[in-house]
Amino acid sequence: MLSIEKINHIDELLEKTGQETMNVEELHGLLTAIACGPVAVKPEDWLPLVFLREKGLPRLASPAQLTELKKLLSDFYADVVKDLDANEFAPLIAAVEEEEEDFLDPGYWCSGFMVGARFAPEAWHDESDTRLLELLAPIVFLSDPDAVY
Repeated sequence: MLSIEKINHIDELLEKTGQETMNVEELHGLLTAIACGPVAVKPEDWLPLVFLREKGLPRLASPAQLTELKKLLSDFYADVVKDLDANEFAPLIAAVEEEEEDFLDPGYWCSGFMVGARFAPEAWHDESDTRLLELLAPIVFLSDPDAVY
């Protein structure tokens, strides 16, 4: 997994864009679905989803900002692939504080995963593959349908 420093840096850069974006947990879910999905997905197809867009990238403050962000997101994807290949994968789950109580909320990661599953809906939702459906059930249940655009 990327270091906490790099993950925080990605989060900071996403915030600095001034655009509405996925958070890092959603982004990790998206990249996980793409990495373990049944079809290859090019970065130019998934990068707009980080910015909650169907196509194209928003104008950012500077071309250097976009270049740095694209490099970090590519590194993040490569790290997800590496973790999956090494069987060392763990989803990036948000820690939430509500009414003085801390808990882990997998909803963001699950929603990001379901966005990534859009690239091969027939394969991800193959009703004849009961094992896959069993594995996907908690992800579908915990995802926010409003966040899966």
